[in-house]
Amino acid sequence: MYGLRSSLLGNLVEFGCFYLIQHLLPATLLIATPKRSPLRYACIPCMIWIASQFIHPIASSSSPTWCQMVSQLIIVTVQATHLLLINPLDRQNLSRGATHVRSYGTHLVRAVRLLVHTRGVNTPWQVKNVPSHPGYYARRGMSTPPRGRFLLRQSLILAWQYLALDIVQTVSLQQTSGLDSQKPMVSGIQWNVPAEQWIERVITHLSLWFFVTRVIGDSAYCTLSIIFVGLGVDSPSDWPPAWGRMADAYTLRNFWG
Repeated sequence: MYGLRSSLLGNLVEFGCFYLIQHLLPATLLIATPKRSPLRYACIPCMIWIASQFIHPIASSSSPTWCQMVSQLIIVTVQATHLLLINPLDRQNLSRGATHVRSYGTHLVRAVRLLVHTRGVNTPWQVKNVPSHPGYYARRGMSTPPRGRFLLRQSLILAWQYLALDIVQTVSLQQTSGLDSQKPMVSGIQWNVPAEQWIERVITHLSLWFFVTRVIGDSAYCTLSIIFVGLGVDSPSDWPPAWGRMADAYTLRNFWG
């Protein structure tokens, strides 16, 4: 079973290997097997097993960054289930709308991109209401984000998101360590508490939902955009923002896109 190592590099390398497997395995089956192949049905339990090896040790960790990284294994498993079994695609489907797609490697890249791009941006399967690129580019006369400017902006965003999450984690650990160790542990929710504690609970949960959860999700998306655009696999137009404006999230439709 996977376990967190003392070395950050060791954790990243091991996670990276499993992350590649989680994408290459279903991507290969997408282009190499028919839609109802038994291998597709056998693939999903294998992916679930791989993701499960990370859940227990990560659950005992207080790092929101590692929790978000493991959630990517779960997301790609759900996406693979959709593409392999629920609405199955094959090599012929992946070639639709593309020109000069002949080699196995090109098909494999397209399959991996479809697993990563859960919204199917710039593909025949793009979902509705994808947010447009920030007005930052339009105000500077850029109809489409240039690669260099896009990578710089995404890197700066990722840097402040990492610092923000680090501050949140540090403060929460300090508050936890400052609790009275002699105070008995109580299971379940305490309802009979002072009004001040209720106010604290409401503020804490609202801040977790509207700030921390949003930053955690966006940081993973931002990291992937830097990798794919930086390697030249995608263009900046393939990576619109993960979320729209908070002011537009007053209905479920606008919230989820």
